Amino acid sequence: MPNKLLSMGTGIFLLIFSIMVVVLDASNFLAIGLAFFVLMIGIMLVMVGAVVDMDTKKSSPIRPIQKLLEKS
Repeated sequence: MPNKLLSMGTGIFLLIFSIMVVVLDASNFLAIGLAFFVLMIGIMLVMVGAVVDMDTKKSSPIRPIQKLLEKS
């Protein structure tokens, strides 16, 4: 399983990096094209980090009435 903090942190870094490449080097079309693909990878990593633990079922706490029924 991927680490949530690592994948979202890397994704946010790639998003900021690709936007800064476009802002600082707007005349270079090769850099803009590569920054687009870096932007897509950053979006993918942020989305993977957001859904990393959604498939595991969380255990619900035992309700007090069930505790009483188990004791008797």
